[in-house]
Amino acid sequence: MESGASFKRFDLHLHAPGEGQYFTMPSGESMPETEEEKQAFARRYVGQARKADLALIAITNHNDTRWIDPLRRAANELYSDELVVLPGLEVAADGGIGSIHVLAIFPEATQVDILERFLDDDLGLTRDKRFTRHGQPHPTKRSFADVVDAIVNRGGLAIAAHVFSTDGLLDSRSNEGLTRKAQFCHNRLLGVHINKGRIDDLNEWQRWVVTNRHQDPDFRRKYPIACLNCSDARKLEDIGICFTYVKCERPGFLALKQALLDHQARLRLMDDPPKMPPYLLKRLEVTHTPSGFLRGLELTFNPRLNCIIGGRGTGKSAIVELLRFLWEQEPLRPTEMRGFVDVFFPETAEATLEVVKKQTSYRLIRRHRAPSTIIERCEPGGTWISVPDLHPSDLFPLDIYGQKEVLYTSEDVRSQLDLLDRLVGDELEQLKQEREQLLIDLRRNRESIV
Repeated sequence: MESGASFKRFDLHLHAPGEGQYFTMPSGESMPETEEEKQAFARRYVGQARKADLALIAITNHNDTRWIDPLRRAANELYSDELVVLPGLEVAADGGIGSIHVLAIFPEATQVDILERFLDDDLGLTRDKRFTRHGQPHPTKRSFADVVDAIVNRGGLAIAAHVFSTDGLLDSRSNEGLTRKAQFCHNRLLGVHINKGRIDDLNEWQRWVVTNRHQDPDFRRKYPIACLNCSDARKLEDIGICFTYVKCERPGFLALKQALLDHQARLRLMDDPPKMPPYLLKRLEVTHTPSGFLRGLELTFNPRLNCIIGGRGTGKSAIVELLRFLWEQEPLRPTEMRGFVDVFFPETAEATLEVVKKQTSYRLIRRHRAPSTIIERCEPGGTWISVPDLHPSDLFPLDIYGQKEVLYTSEDVRSQLDLLDRLVGDELEQLKQEREQLLIDLRRNRESIV
């Protein structure tokens, strides 16, 4: 299992059947009426979400809470922690001539009674005022800013729905000028739902606004706002067709809130998926030793960023040196690590490092002072076979800097230049080749002119 946080798919704008939801049932099916029909449909609904590989969904019906509990129960019964259902609502704030739609998303354990009081007391949308006689959702008479405040005061998150559509925050006919600027810059509004896959797909004005580069200072927030892709699904097959990647360890409300606050690191739009590195360290283990400082060590690495935290003398540097030892590398100053093997890695010990190179798994195994041996996994889940002619340096380049190397490099210019060559050497070599070719072309051109 992958250690730490990873990017998971969230769809934060979903509708379910009912009055005012514009939900289309599958061909030949009528709206579920009885409890049994509702339970069966709820199971199909969350099943579709898992089929779309979603880890979290938010149920955001217009002015309606009736599907929240059935869908939460179905997800818990069928998928437990694999699918989280957040309770929510889509409400229309008063925008003058038109209205501005807002997503209100609440913690997973929020009771439906709380959402009912939010509609009744905070927005003035009592049951008799939620829908017109034609079944269309009524907007609240509260302003956009008041709705956002009410959501946050109830412990929820406020996201502007389909922000560039006719009833969205940044394209409403009635929401113009200074009012629109103030509403967009509301410090408790944490995100905007954009329909298209990437920010680059937006028009110039839209990009200026959401990236905080608008020439009008009144249109700039303290920090750029989080942009989200959501499906706004109104039929089963549309669930998850549009989603946002959210980096988290466990999907949930707190993970979503943290991602909105730190969106540049924790959010990716659907058409800009996070890329897995071509090479990564996966797992480190020390076995077959009753003694030694690293006995019983088991570490699973995250594919992106890892941080080892511990007090002085707890073995942080020893882990770095063990990686170097497995890779058969010498430190920049070998005398600094004299005796490492005897102190940290006794004669009976065996260390195993699992790595991945372009989706192929390898294990480096080293016993005391013997060279590292490498085995390869034939296919995912397959058997491991020995690769006798392969050395660690043949897999991929691995730069290892322990505490003493960092200090040494900070003081030695030659070491700094070597480090720069490792980081940009290939690019420099490419530039040199291009320069040589340009000089050749110029000489030929000169001769031709002469």
